[in-house]
Amino acid sequence: MTLELQTFEFNSIEKVFDTSLYKDVPLERRKRVIANHLAGLVLEAGDRDFLERINPWWVVITPDGQAIDIISRQDVSGNFGDKTPLLKKEKIGAIDFYYNKGQLAKPGDVIYWFSPEKGDSLYKEARINVAEVVELYGLKILKCYGIPLQTLPKDVLKLVEHTEELREKAFIFEPQNPFLKNSDWWLVIKNGVPKKMKSEAIKAALVVAKEMAEMVEEASGDSDFVSIGAYGEKYMLSQGWFVNKIACPGVFNLDILARRGLLSVAVDGFGNYRKTDVEVYFDCPNCEGKIPSGRGITTCPYCNAKKDDYKSDCSR
Repeated sequence: MTLELQTFEFNSIEKVFDTSLYKDVPLERRKRVIANHLAGLVLEAGDRDFLERINPWWVVITPDGQAIDIISRQDVSGNFGDKTPLLKKEKIGAIDFYYNKGQLAKPGDVIYWFSPEKGDSLYKEARINVAEVVELYGLKILKCYGIPLQTLPKDVLKLVEHTEELREKAFIFEPQNPFLKNSDWWLVIKNGVPKKMKSEAIKAALVVAKEMAEMVEEASGDSDFVSIGAYGEKYMLSQGWFVNKIACPGVFNLDILARRGLLSVAVDGFGNYRKTDVEVYFDCPNCEGKIPSGRGITTCPYCNAKKDDYKSDCSR
């Protein structure tokens, strides 16, 4: 397959899946890293049941205090953003999670880092990052899981005076803590469901990740990276790994292309992306003209009816 790279400006946009980060990953590892992250994206922002959207990953804590992702072999700090007040808060929390608590925790402990719903964030669901601390070949390993929840439990909210403080702190719990033992998601983790789901997603992603890795090698500008990211996102949709925009407040590469009329993307009433092989249109209620969906058109070009009045979807 070939990809026509588009040119546009988007420097101020914070993307969910930023393929420019892979430019510094050696080519021999890049395919695996892209597949791993693309699989994590369709899990965490997926439209499946909550307990099927747990994203697992492993991090090694080195003797000198580094936190190394086991797939990329790079320090996880490279994934921290600080372009917005929210990202700055969550960067503080990530440092506490991986470095401060990662150093302090002993094998058998469980580290938690909470992202509340709403507040300073656009998240419409809460999220917990959990790290089970184990020792393997003399190294401390964080077996991490990104877990979506509709709301944070009341017991968690009691940990701080103000809910927003949770974004900047991590906590070490002992395994017998009731919050852990009484959680349905912990049973799902122990039964190996997240590992199975991630493996299935990676298997699908590896096909397109090989092409994307080579595209990244040739990419030279922001528009190239957006086009490459959208290529990967659309491929995963075609394989049945749909994403739900409610589950993720960031911007997908498909969003960026669709807003500029460079890509036809079908979006259902809940904001979920759906695969489509034909362009999607709205019927104008006044003149029955066909108005393309996802191109930023707010009024009918034929009679100036407002987009809010469009009454139905149809496909040509």
